[in-house]
Amino acid sequence: LYGGIFGYPADAKNVNGKLRLLYEAAPMAYLVEQAGGLALTGKTRIMDLLPQSVHQRVPVILGSPADVRECRRYYEAFSSSATVGDDPAKQAIRERCFTRLKPGQLLDTTMDRTPDSIAVDTTGDGKVDKVVKIDWQGGQIDGQSEN
Repeated sequence: LYGGIFGYPADAKNVNGKLRLLYEAAPMAYLVEQAGGLALTGKTRIMDLLPQSVHQRVPVILGSPADVRECRRYYEAFSSSATVGDDPAKQAIRERCFTRLKPGQLLDTTMDRTPDSIAVDTTGDGKVDKVVKIDWQGGQIDGQSEN
């Protein structure tokens, strides 16, 4: 079998996605990952998300690892810190991605199921505004911004 991808991304009508994290997205993500696939919101593994409400909705992209990673590259090309600039559409996507994270949350940005980054609040307002790579070898944060 080749693989494939299932996507229920956010759109203009459902800016936070349509599927509920706790009883739609997370159970599917768990099953797909146990079968060797990947499940993302576009930038973050669904299984890395900490629920913020019972009915929280999230975008869902799941399927074979190669196809999901390819889809994630499109998100990165559009909304990474290197390309976001002053474009309001790119900034809106980036902000929505950050609202799904909590400060101090460990993230797997390389999609190898090992945390390699941490969500950071640099302004003190309690909201994530940066993702920083972690150097696990020395136990230090190396300061390289991922997003």
